[in-house]
This record gives sequence, C-alpha cells and structure tokens, in this order.
Amino acid sequence: MPGPPPIQPPQLSPDGRYVWDGSQWQPIADPAQPVHKAVFAAWNSVQVEPADPAAAAQPVQFQPQVQPPMLVREPAPPVIDYAYEVDEPITPLWQEPTRSGKTNYLYAGAGLVVVVIAIMLLNSFNFFQFAWLNSSSSSPVVSPQPSPVVDQTRSEFGRADRFLNGSVGPALAGLVDTMQKMQTCNGTLSNSCYDAINATEPELKKVLAAIDHGTIPPCIAAPMKSFRADIVTMEAGIQLALKGYTDNQRGEVGNGLSQFAKGGQAMVADGRTADQALKNLCTKDLEGP
Repeated sequence: MPGPPPIQPPQLSPDGRYVWDGSQWQPIADPAQPVHKAVFAAWNSVQVEPADPAAAAQPVQFQPQVQPPMLVREPAPPVIDYAYEVDEPITPLWQEPTRSGKTNYLYAGAGLVVVVIAIMLLNSFNFFQFAWLNSSSSSPVVSPQPSPVVDQTRSEFGRADRFLNGSVGPALAGLVDTMQKMQTCNGTLSNSCYDAINATEPELKKVLAAIDHGTIPPCIAAPMKSFRADIVTMEAGIQLALKGYTDNQRGEVGNGLSQFAKGGQAMVADGRTADQALKNLCTKDLEGP
C-alpha cells in the first residue's frame, strides 16, 4: 500500500518576501526591518521556533492474531444405575414369553413346595386319618367288634374330634387333591397349571366355610384361629396367581404360588398344633347327665 505524498515546501514569491498560504500572500518577517515592540520588554526576547514538520505517518501493518485451537473433550459416558428393578415386559398372548431363570426357579420351586405340603397334609395329622382317606385302599376291611355306643358330643374331646374329622377333614380332602396337581406348574403359563390353580380356589373356600360354620371347642380354638389365617393367606396367593395368568405375567404367577406355599407351610405347622391340642388339652370327661 503506497504511503502519502511528500509534503511540499511553502511557495515563496519571486522576491522571497511573501509566502502563499493557500488563499493569499503573507509577508515574511525581515530581521533587518524594524518590528513592532511588545508592551512588556521581557516579551521582546521570546523567540518562537517554527514547528518541526510532522513526520510522515507510516501505515501500521496488520498482523492477524492466531489463537491456538481449543481442546474439545468428549462428553463422559452416562453413568448407568443397575440398582433399580426393571419391570418384566408384557408379552402378547400369541407369542411365547421369554423365560427368565429367576422366574422359572421361583415358579417351579413354589410348585414343588406345594406338592410337598400336600404330602405332609396326607401323612402328618392324626385327625386326617379317617374313612375317606382309606377308601381307595385295596386292603380288606375288618369288621369291628360291637362296642358300647358312647355319645362323643358329651365330652370336649368328642366335640373337637367331630369338628376336625367331620367338618375340616373332608373339606381338606379336595384341597389336597388340587395341590398335588400343581406339580405341573414348572415355569410356563401352561393350561394344566392354570386348571390346578383355578380348581384350588373353591376348595380353599370350602375349608374356610367348614371352619366358620362349625363350633370350635376352647381346647383347640387358638391353633384353629391361626389355621384359618393360613388358609386366608393361601387364598390370596391363589388369587394373585390367577391375576398373573390374566396379565400374562409369569413373575406374578410365581409370586402368587410362593405366597400360597408360604401359607401352606404355616397351615401344616398350625395343624400339628391343633392335633396336639386335641390329644393333650381336650378332656374326655363326659358332661351332663
């Protein structure tokens, strides 16, 4: 880029006494000529030096500033929290649901426990050993010898025995049968498992009705109260398992069977307690005339 043109010297008149200021000629002071004196003598010695011509301005060269490139860091990967539980996806009824090892274990384990409880019910309680349990036996029936007829209702033991053997026992027969069929519950939403679960619910209601409509002697009242609560727990588990079939959720079915099995285990323990109370707490003394 070229610089500005050089400054030209002032234009003088031919006689050297005038200078052109751009609009008119101005006289140049002659030291030989007298000049006007200042009012104050001290001012006469003041000399005004002509100003130095301004130096030619040099253009400033543009120097672009180059900034170092910014370091861009990649964002950190998101932290995944594996502590929360993910709901099991709902599988349409027309598709085969994806099997989960945990669900299958819970499902099949609950079914196995239910079968074990059914076997324990058949073999553990003395008050379950009555005619309906031995009707399928092929052993010959020995006719009992005539014995004096005793009115069992006149003793506390007799009333408790009639309540357990005559009311609760027959109601439990159908429950034991449906519980044994639950061995088909092996982790899949099979029709056979559903049929066994669905058939168990009315049998539980029969047991509850037998307890509620019977007269419970005081000697077995406490264990039978717990026994009834266990039946209610089992019924709630059955309803949850049936809901799992409606929702097509194997985990829900497994939870229902586990709750049913838990109530069944407690029922076995309370049934044994009732059996011991029948033997040890119920008196056989006849009452009344």
